[in-house]
Amino acid sequence: MQQPDIRARLSHDLGKTWEPILYILADGVGYAGSVALDDGTIVTVTGDGQVSAGQPAGRGYTLQAIRWKPDSRAE
Repeated sequence: MQQPDIRARLSHDLGKTWEPILYILADGVGYAGSVALDDGTIVTVTGDGQVSAGQPAGRGYTLQAIRWKPDSRAE
């Protein structure tokens, strides 16, 4: 069984078409959001969403920010 991960794929036309290059950013599962910065980098924030039963809200939850730059071949 394949391990879940956070992946990204780029579109240059508001989602009409997508680049074939797939970026694997992190292991695990969770909700992710990304924003493109003026310098060409992208910041993706994701959390694992796994809160242990009986734990206070937020305890055991992991949040990470990944700053990355697409390969120039994808542009």
